[in-house]
Parts: sequence; C-alpha cells; structure tokens
Amino acid sequence: MKKSLILLLTLITFGTCIISAQEPVVSILTKIANQGSYVTGYDKEFKLIDNRSNLTWTVRNFNNNNSAWDNIRCGSKSSATTATITTDFVIATPISKVDVEVSRYKTGSTNRMTSMALLVSPNADMSNSTSYSADISGLPITTGTPVIISIPVTAPAENMYYQLSVDMPKVSSEGVFSVNSLSYYPEVKEPEVGVHDGTLDFTEKQSVIDAYAGDGTIEPGGEYSESGTNNLNGATFTVGEVCVSLSKAEGTITPRWWESKTISPELRLNPDNVMTFEVIKQGCRLLEVKFLQGNATTSYYDALEASATTNVGETALKDKTWSASDDEVVDRLTLVFSDYCRCGSIRITYFDENEGMSGIETISVNVGNEIEPVEYYNLQGVKVNQGNIAPGIYIMRQGSKITKVILN
Repeated sequence: MKKSLILLLTLITFGTCIISAQEPVVSILTKIANQGSYVTGYDKEFKLIDNRSNLTWTVRNFNNNNSAWDNIRCGSKSSATTATITTDFVIATPISKVDVEVSRYKTGSTNRMTSMALLVSPNADMSNSTSYSADISGLPITTGTPVIISIPVTAPAENMYYQLSVDMPKVSSEGVFSVNSLSYYPEVKEPEVGVHDGTLDFTEKQSVIDAYAGDGTIEPGGEYSESGTNNLNGATFTVGEVCVSLSKAEGTITPRWWESKTISPELRLNPDNVMTFEVIKQGCRLLEVKFLQGNATTSYYDALEASATTNVGETALKDKTWSASDDEVVDRLTLVFSDYCRCGSIRITYFDENEGMSGIETISVNVGNEIEPVEYYNLQGVKVNQGNIAPGIYIMRQGSKITKVILN
C-alpha cells in the first residue's frame, strides 16, 4: 500500500512541474540600438548598443545611413560583402536557435542574398567556430512585409559567442536587405501534462489584438487622451483559459499600450492601476504570473511593484513574479501597482486539472475491499490533520482507492 501511494504522489508531483514558456535569453532591436552610431557606406564597423542592458554587438559591412534608418542594411554596388553582427559578450545559456527578422528594400534579380549563417564559438574572435546555415528560401521577392529566418543550433552549448553572417554579391541597388532584430532562444522544453504557458506580448501588435476580448479597436499610441485606442482602462484579454483585465482607481491615470517613433511597443502602468487574472474554465488554477522587460527601459521596469491578493488571501509579487504555493488552489489574482512602471510582456502559467488527472485519477492499492476511513495527504506524501485542513489539492485515500481532490 505504501509503495503504491508513493508511486501516485511521484506521478502527480512530476505532472505539475512548471515549465516556463520559451522567451529569448537575449534580443536586440536595430531600430533602437543603431541610433548612437552614425555610419554611411557598406564597409564600416560600428556598435549596436542595448540601452536596457548595456550589451553591445559589433557590426561590420552594414549601413545605418547616419542613424536615419530604423534598421541596418547590407548589399553594396562596389563589391561583394560579408556583413556580420557579433555579440561582444558571452551567452552563458545554451542557445538552440536564433531568430533573425529580415526585410527587403530593393527588388531585381541581381539584388539577392547569397547565404546566411550563424557562427557559434567559445572565443570572442570567433575562432574554432561551428557554422549553422540558414534556410533563406523564404526571403521575400518584393519589398514589404518582414520575415523571420530561424537558424537552429543543433548542438547548444554554454558560454558561447554568436555571429550572424550575411553573404551578399555585388548588387545593382545598395541596401537590399535590412536586419531588424535578433533573438537568441534557449533549448525548448516539453511542457508537462496539464501545464500551459501563454504570453500576453505588448511588444507584438498582432498578438495583443488577437488576445483582445473587447468589441472596440485598440492600437498602441503615444498620447494620453482618455478616448485614445491605447487607453486600456476596462480592457480585457484572454490567454488560454485565463482572462486578464486592466482598470484604474478613480482619479488616477489609465493603463496604456504605448508606442512612438522612438519607443517600441510596451505596456505602461500607473499608481493604483489594477490588473486581474482569472481562470475561465472549471478545473483550472493559476500557477505563475511573470512580468518580462521586453522593450521597456530598465529603470521603469525595475519600478514594477504591486500588492497582490488571491481568492485564497494576501500574497506577494517577488522579482516581478507571482507564484502559487503548493497547497493553494488559486483561480483569481489581483495586482494593484504602486508606481509608474513599464513592461514588455506577461507570461501566465496555469494548470488544467482535467488534463492532469488523465490516467492517474484513481489507483488501487492492495488492502482488500473493507470500508476504510478517509485519509488525506499533501502532495509531498505527508498525512494531514482533517480537523485543521486548509483549502488546496490533496491525495485522498479511502479503502482501496487513492484519488487526487481539491478541497475549498
């Protein structure tokens, strides 16, 4: 009997592990990062600087038109070139892929890209590097919509430098392609049964519009008009089985979805703005809510603090993250922000009890068919006192059956 109970507890505990949604370890937007370097021509070296982290990249044979462009472009009429973007820092986390957003600016059969590759090296000079070729068959033929080129890294390793290398022939029109952003992703982990991650990403316009649950139109904007479409007071979004709503206290400034010529999209929150997370499917419960920096300035992101309460009681937001305790069944989280702050996205992790129970809801133990009293155990296998039992998830044993139950 004891062995069967331990087996069941092991299965349940493993099945509720939180696996974080995949977010880039490092990312860079050339729209912001190239503004400090004034370069003209396709044979120069300059730096991309991320003001949020002070990380830098060395760029060669790209042009930013004296910082007049919102990106950096490659392709010279004078000669064939190899344009590169190299991290000046080591990335400790093993990277499994790098996403490169590319746009075409000039058409014509001679205005093409020969190849694109990612070089990965343990050395800053990129010696002893491993090269991973990119599939560039999806590059646009005409100017317009940017595309994402994903370059997989089949042998991820710790403490590496990364170089994007773009080979361009001699072209008829300079500045054929732009690189708009680079995102470096960690190894993908498979989610556990019943655990779901979703991200409300205010840096990606279409994802916010898709998540919006209201009847009106929302657009990011750089104004404070109460009637503006970036006013999120009363706005509601859905992320999987979780509803996210924003509001403000009377007499305070409304939460905003902000974008301007020099500021990439972000969420702006003000003192006494309220954000509520609530599961909308029976049998689901919140596990974690994490605010991510995205494009937000570090000082404003660091100011992100809030008081927190759930349907269980008072709780805490620590390091921009709220996490449920093991014995809590949380279906509602309310945050009240204490200062003016900004963030890029919000990652939400929740557990669907209906999926998590599949195949392990009931397991028999060899104790015969006698009617036994009910006993409760926590998820660590420790028997609890029924006379003083708190709401939460428990293992109930009665007679020949062991069942996972939620007690309110």
